[in-house]
Amino acid sequence: LSPDETRLATTQDYPTRHVWTYNLKTGAGSRVSSQPVDERFPVWSPDSRTLYYVGRTETDERIFRRSMDGGTQPELLLALPRPTETGRQVATEEVSSDGKYLLVSRSGMGVFRLDLTAADKARKLELILDFPIGGYAGLRMSPDGRWMLIGGDATNLAVPYPPLGAKPRPIGEISFPIFRSDGKALFGIRGNYLLSRPLIRDAPEDLRLGEQTIQFSLYTLLSAGSRFADVSRDGKRIIAISAEQPEATWTQVMNDWTSLIGKSGGSN
Repeated sequence: LSPDETRLATTQDYPTRHVWTYNLKTGAGSRVSSQPVDERFPVWSPDSRTLYYVGRTETDERIFRRSMDGGTQPELLLALPRPTETGRQVATEEVSSDGKYLLVSRSGMGVFRLDLTAADKARKLELILDFPIGGYAGLRMSPDGRWMLIGGDATNLAVPYPPLGAKPRPIGEISFPIFRSDGKALFGIRGNYLLSRPLIRDAPEDLRLGEQTIQFSLYTLLSAGSRFADVSRDGKRIIAISAEQPEATWTQVMNDWTSLIGKSGGSN
């Protein structure tokens, strides 16, 4: 979900995946490029004007930047040799709150950042967190830019940004964590429920999750073959991905949990 919550970026198609964006008011969607690469991990810039993603070929993994103001082709920022080991993937994860750095994870290696203001020949990945991440890290940057959250499964780790030698510390359990717009709570899943949990700072460098509050039951959504994908930063809209068949994927946007306001990919 773009930071201004007007557009959605998602990976779809089969067997080669492509990044698509959708206008949440009209439902209109389009591919971000026509390049013959396997695309994944789309992430928005803080101003919602730029999309970053990874394109994979048989020989390398490429990081692209695509202006969403219209008319331009994706710009190749960096190409990395494709790892020979299975699962050693590159994933675009998040953009720093000042828009200067793209945060990238590399399986088994850690979190890197790419200076988006650097000249073409000066671009390189800078390791900022030496930590054995497995696959996509589900990394989230806090709205104030002070914390990185590593999530995706039940256990969440937090580390100050930039880490400067600090190690990630567990803060509590909630799956697929997403910062509330004010940065004072997380939305996420536990079981068949969407939850919110306040973020408590006992000290400047000490963060933990408070008691959970159930926002909504996801039982109907999950039993219908959909999976949770994102939630609006005020917690009033949920985005789910429905994929009953790999080649027929569509995105559902639920307004106030009940009203379908956007759907694409084979159904009206």
